[in-house]
Amino acid sequence: MPRPSRYANCPRCAGHELVILAEADHIDEMNMNPLRLVQRVFGARLYYCHTCRLQYYDLRRRRPAGQKHAD
Repeated sequence: MPRPSRYANCPRCAGHELVILAEADHIDEMNMNPLRLVQRVFGARLYYCHTCRLQYYDLRRRRPAGQKHAD
């Protein structure tokens, strides 16, 4: 079982190339996982993955630019 990451990553493709959105885009798919929706209530950021075009809420921050995958 993989170790949990301290940085946000896409739940579908595990990518770290994420963009923070100001509001949801109604064209692209939204991850409706109950845990993600609870995070929204607690003020989580809305992330968007360009690779798989998925939007989701996550309390964790994005990986800093240039940092390797060693969490």
